[in-house]
Amino acid sequence: APEPFVDDMPVVACHTPLRRADVCELRFAEPAAFQIDALNGLFVAGRALSPEPEMAGLQALLCSGEGAGRAAAEWANRAPDVIAPNARAGIPSPSRVRELRNGPDIAETYPVLPEPERTLPVAEDVDVVVVGGGTSGATAAIAAAEEGATVALIETLGGLGGTGTYMISTYYWGSTHHSILSRNIDRRIPTFEWAVGKLRYSGQTKMQVLQDMALKAGVRLYYWTVCAGVLMDGQAVRGVVAENAEGRRVFRAKVVIDASGHGDVAAAAGASFTRGRDTDGFMMEMNMPGKGLRDPTNAEDITAFLMKKPTLNVVFPLRESRLIEGDYTLTFKDILSGKRFPDAIASWRSNYDTHFPHSANQSDPAQDWMAIMGLFRKPLEGAIPYRCLLPRSLDNLYVVGKAFSSDHDAKIAVRMQRDLQQLGEASGVAAALCVRQGKTVRGLSFEAVQRELLRREVLRPADLATDARPDFDEPDIAVQKLGTPDALNGMIDLYRAGARSLPLLRPLVASDNPDVRVEAALVLGMLGDRTGAPILLECLAQRHPRIFAYTIEGATKKDAVPVYCSAAILLGRFKEQAAVPHLLTCLKDPETCPLDQASFAIAALGQIGDASAAPAIRPFLRVGGKVEDVVDENMAFESLWGVRTNAAKALAQLGDLSGVPVLIDLLADHQAQVRDYVHRLLKDITGQAIGKDRATWQVWWEKKATTDDGRRTTEKAARRAQKP
Repeated sequence: APEPFVDDMPVVACHTPLRRADVCELRFAEPAAFQIDALNGLFVAGRALSPEPEMAGLQALLCSGEGAGRAAAEWANRAPDVIAPNARAGIPSPSRVRELRNGPDIAETYPVLPEPERTLPVAEDVDVVVVGGGTSGATAAIAAAEEGATVALIETLGGLGGTGTYMISTYYWGSTHHSILSRNIDRRIPTFEWAVGKLRYSGQTKMQVLQDMALKAGVRLYYWTVCAGVLMDGQAVRGVVAENAEGRRVFRAKVVIDASGHGDVAAAAGASFTRGRDTDGFMMEMNMPGKGLRDPTNAEDITAFLMKKPTLNVVFPLRESRLIEGDYTLTFKDILSGKRFPDAIASWRSNYDTHFPHSANQSDPAQDWMAIMGLFRKPLEGAIPYRCLLPRSLDNLYVVGKAFSSDHDAKIAVRMQRDLQQLGEASGVAAALCVRQGKTVRGLSFEAVQRELLRREVLRPADLATDARPDFDEPDIAVQKLGTPDALNGMIDLYRAGARSLPLLRPLVASDNPDVRVEAALVLGMLGDRTGAPILLECLAQRHPRIFAYTIEGATKKDAVPVYCSAAILLGRFKEQAAVPHLLTCLKDPETCPLDQASFAIAALGQIGDASAAPAIRPFLRVGGKVEDVVDENMAFESLWGVRTNAAKALAQLGDLSGVPVLIDLLADHQAQVRDYVHRLLKDITGQAIGKDRATWQVWWEKKATTDDGRRTTEKAARRAQKP
């Protein structure tokens, strides 16, 4: 029977287009009918050959496949050999080099110059190339070499260890289980505890230890060398192009490990990636002289911050950069639910170590964990699956360090030095196994990797027990803690248990104990259940002052927002109309709703969608100070940008576009992530794809705001902004 036919199926332009009679009479003998126009060596078969409905028939599909296969074989027999004469046996010479050539801002178009075809000298033919010798890269190279692979390590700086040796010489959190390699490193590095959970050591000593171990294992080190491109054979990575004072060199390899910290190799090879929070794209700050909310892949943005406060540092602790999208993406929801993975290759342990203030721009789970329950210090732990190291659609490449596949919220926890050190070791072992068994990174059995990691004590048998119970109490036990001094732990466990907690929580909103009523209503609200909405309205109306915070003796903490603010957050998610007058009253009282909490009320009003709230929101378009005078940009986020952008967004949701000029002005901000976010908001609100040039937007706004067509455009924009 014929396959379902899609009318708008794309059709590829070939040398000799098929006529309808050809399709109907199954005449598929002409090779040029399958060869894509202007491309040698690429052929097409199936429905993309012709827009005719008959092309969906089974006979036409079979005949087109046969014809395309015959045409491709004939072309291949005539084509020149694509393997270079000097290629080492077993390693085909790649046919192309991929590089990052978009410029610092992918939304902008830059002038380009043609680069003539050229040959490059081959510096190394090795089994494994590791790009980046930092926390993950150093141990990746050592482990791969210890497992018998020939290894070359390319490092931008003049030593190994990255952040952990050049800047932050401290172990903070991390798995309590250490591999044999990690223990061997620790034995040679004296440490002392200088704060709760923090061990200080000499960065210079660790750098020397890592170098000694790498050289002893046989790693070939290349310092002051930058990865400038990737060798590709189809979608398989076959090595990298590196550059130093001697010029550009090729490093060919059977497996490449991207430990660059930015996912540079994967991104250059064409891997998809995300950056920052889903809401606004902001990444965790870079710990430069001050706390810079800067894009670490944008040299102009980093330079703008350093011009405010020059420094002698050559390394800045990098908490987040590109997050490469892998075969699996580890999420914060995975962590909270205690999810186990059959392909676990490394364990981790930390807290939700965010350096942001509480914000309406956090994801809902992050707001629940931090703003509502105050769980900054609450320990979290879990495992990293093998699939998170495999960039989607690419082969022969592992991504480790902070760029492995996870969402922003998960990466806040899964990024401690000890954990990334052991993740690097796991990737090195896996790469050596690929070479030894002649497998690709996807063809390699993760069970084989796990056996080696158990031998090296990177993993314990318990790490592979997929049927182990989560590290939180069952709901019937947790619910008994409500209304007691241990109520917060009960709330945590009920929240993490998810929907299983709902039947036990719903009756408690009628409890005689007011604390139990509030605690149950908050957990119900965080789980998306409206049963406790009347209690939340009462908390908001009465300005319930209770504040939660998880504490560890001797350690710092971050309190939650007051319960009435938590109620505003949850009632906004429910689009609870009855909350509007209470939210408006809050906004008019700076004592009960300071700037760092105003965004929660503003965002809630935008979600509810009551246009009568617009006059109370408009004054917040004018808050903020001079960015140039701020050093700790992350902590000043709400007062500098967050309140204004949230006010503009909420007003647009209410059909009021008075925030658009404010967003246009912010396109001139000297902070790249602000420009990126307001540009995204402008596109969402107005439907215009103008680019980031402020003057162009101003001309458009002035024209559209003063014409009948403009009024119709802004009305359409208002309706668009009101859509979820």
